Amino acid sequence: MNDDGEISWKFDYRNGGYLINSLKVRLSFGTFDNDAKVQWFVKPLPTMKNQDPSWNLIQFEPYTERRHKVNEIKDLTEYVKSEYGFILKANLSGGEQDNVIWQKTQLFRQDWNSQLSRDKLMIENDDTFGFDVKVELRPDIIVDPLPELSVSNDESNTLKNLNDESTSDFVIHYKVSSGDNTSNERNFYAHSKVLSRRSDYFNALLESKMIESQSKSLTLTDEDITYESLEIILNYVYNGDLPNIKTFNEWTTLLRYASRFLIPTLIQRCEKSLKGFLNHNNLNEIESIANEYGAEQLLQCCKNFEPPKSN
Repeated sequence: MNDDGEISWKFDYRNGGYLINSLKVRLSFGTFDNDAKVQWFVKPLPTMKNQDPSWNLIQFEPYTERRHKVNEIKDLTEYVKSEYGFILKANLSGGEQDNVIWQKTQLFRQDWNSQLSRDKLMIENDDTFGFDVKVELRPDIIVDPLPELSVSNDESNTLKNLNDESTSDFVIHYKVSSGDNTSNERNFYAHSKVLSRRSDYFNALLESKMIESQSKSLTLTDEDITYESLEIILNYVYNGDLPNIKTFNEWTTLLRYASRFLIPTLIQRCEKSLKGFLNHNNLNEIESIANEYGAEQLLQCCKNFEPPKSN
C-alpha cells in the first residue's frame, strides 16, 4: 500500500520509418495530500548514437494546496525532435501513511456525471481529456520526385527521349579505355536542359567555360563509370525509372555514381533501398558508405539505429 508507483508508455515509430518532428502531450493528474507528489519524465528511445539516454523532468508550476489538479498541454519537442520515438514516465509518491495512501496521487482522474447513473463518466473533449498525445512525424528518408523542367509544353515534347539525335544538343562519348578503336565508342545523345536540371554535376559543367561546355559534349571511359551504370543513370534522369535492382552491391554501386554525378533524387532512392539492408552486422560498413558518398539521410539512419539488446 505504501510503495511509490511508476508507470511508463513507449512510443516507437521505427517500423514505419518515421522520425518525430514535434510532440505535444496533455497530462492530467491530481494530488490529494500535501506530501503527495507526481513527477513526469520523458526521454528518447535508445539509439546507436545515444545508447543510454537520460530522463528529462517535465516542469509544472509549483503548487501547495492540499487538493490540486493539473491538466496541461506540454510541448516536449526539444527532447525528442528527429528521434524514432520516446518513453513517457510518471512517478507517484508521498502522502500520509494510512491504508488509502494509493489514492493520494491519481492520473487522468475523470468526474462522474451526476445527471447520469453512477456507471457513466463525463464525456471528455479536446480540452478536458486526461491523456492525449499529438505527434507530427516525417519520413526518416525523404525521396523527392525528379525536378520539373521549366520549359513550354511544345518544348517539353522534344526533351522526353534519350538518344533522339534529331533534337539532342549534348553528346556523351563513352569509350572503353583499353584501346583507341572507334568501334569501342558508344554515344548517348542527350538534352542539356534535362541534364542541367536534374544533375548538379551537369549543371555546373554546362554553366562553366570548360571545353565540354563549349562543345556540348563529354567523354567518359569505363574507368569513370561502367556502361551499364551510365545507361541506368541517364534513363533515370529522363524518366525517373530504375531497373529491378535487388542486391546490396548493386545499390552501393548506383549510389557511388549518383554521388559522382550529383543527382540528389537518385541518391535518395539509393539511401531508402540501402536502409532496407541495414542490420547490426553491416552497420559500420553502411555508415562508412554513407559517409563516403554524402548520403546524409542514410547516415542518420545508422546513427539512429536501435542498439543491440543486452543479455
